[in-house]
Amino acid sequence: MRAAEKPPLRQLNWLKIQENGRAPAGSWLVINRPVYDITRFRWRHPGGSRLIAHYAGKDVTKSNKSTMGFFMSKSMDQSLKKQQEFMVLNSRLQLERQIQMQNQMRERQMAMQIAWSREFLNYYGAFFGLATLGLTAGALKRRRPGLFIPVVPLSFILAYQIDLAYGTLMQRVK
Repeated sequence: MRAAEKPPLRQLNWLKIQENGRAPAGSWLVINRPVYDITRFRWRHPGGSRLIAHYAGKDVTKSNKSTMGFFMSKSMDQSLKKQQEFMVLNSRLQLERQIQMQNQMRERQMAMQIAWSREFLNYYGAFFGLATLGLTAGALKRRRPGLFIPVVPLSFILAYQIDLAYGTLMQRVK
């Protein structure tokens, strides 16, 4: 056997121990019904031989803190808690970044909409100016004020477009 390989823990029969009333000589533990011989392992245990001596010959299933049924040391519990805290923190940061990115996208869309409305206002303003001049000239030349009537609804549309492009309509819509 190589030095890097760890020998497997010898498993004893729980029923034979209950029948005899005692376990074979050495250190052993019961974890979820199987009985393990830990005589050779006690000096290499991360918790030290005192921890093994304290639990030797006992059923440690009840003192087990893990829900999976394995014996976990305090350092493993602490590392698990740290990992869970890290995962919670990481998910919180990810959510904050996502919200920040959504806000940036919303601001960019609003800026694009305002830029489009200002560009449209340039073209509509030119159309409105030419239409007003043409209708006014036609109404004066023919002496019919009825030709001037289309300027009224066009002026309402122009006022709306000015408010959209340079006023506070976007803030009021939000």
